[in-house]
Parts: sequence; C-alpha cells; structure tokens
Amino acid sequence: MPDPEKELNLVNFFRANRKYPVNMDAISKFKAGSSKIALDLIPDPKDEVIVSKESAPNFKPGSRSKIR
Repeated sequence: MPDPEKELNLVNFFRANRKYPVNMDAISKFKAGSSKIALDLIPDPKDEVIVSKESAPNFKPGSRSKIR
C-alpha cells in the first residue's frame, strides 16, 4: 500500500497527532490550553483535532512546518 505522506507536499503539512496530518493553510485558528492545543480547520473535519504532546513543541502557527 502506498504511503500517502510521501505524496504530500511536506512543506505545507504538520503532523498534529497520529490521526491527522494537517495542511498549515487549513488552520483557521487555534486554542492553546494548559495541556493541549486545539485546532479549528477549514473544512471542518467534524472531530476535534488536538496537537499531541509529542508534536506540540514543533507546532509553529503562521509558519510552514515539515510533517513530523
């Protein structure tokens, strides 16, 4: 089975958690709490997208991050 991450433009994507690679251009806003970062995305995925503790240090809003 082909790896979809290899087909993505890695400059535009950030791995929020195991389930969601996120296009940085799709982030409409984010809410940083004491223990999590919640993302609002366009289009809305209907699930709450939380940046994992492992990915949080790499989350740089407003910049393009490689998928991690």
